[in-house]
Amino acid sequence: MSALDEIVVQLEDAEKKTIEFLDINMEQFVVFALLPEVRSVARAANLPDEFIDGIRFVKTEKNKGKLTNVWGTPEKPLALWFNDGTNDHFIAPVSKKALHWITLLGNDAFSKGHMVRGLPKTSAMEIGLFLGKKKLQQFTVEKSKGMLTER
Repeated sequence: MSALDEIVVQLEDAEKKTIEFLDINMEQFVVFALLPEVRSVARAANLPDEFIDGIRFVKTEKNKGKLTNVWGTPEKPLALWFNDGTNDHFIAPVSKKALHWITLLGNDAFSKGHMVRGLPKTSAMEIGLFLGKKKLQQFTVEKSKGMLTER
């Protein structure tokens, strides 16, 4: 085997090891380098703690995953509403005769239904992903170089 053939084999081996290393460590890298950025943007947008706590990374296949937010239900996708915003809309009681809440002054308030202002669009997930992607890339390259030099 020529010296060039040996270099090609070494490069192919390094590529395979890097791909496997990244797949094994992907979730850890995202949790360390990306999720804090997304949560920081959500916090800066003054989103509820439930939104911030609902931010997750889900591995979908080898070396692939998606950023998601699990706050809410399919019927009430709260994270989606707080991220993408809503239009002004009418709310009405579902299982009771009237809605009930406590006002800022501490008084009981009731309504058989009324219009509410929509939520403003925050795009917190997208902005956080954009800002955190560079940090994730740098962290991933650094860790991959470290893995390759440990040989």
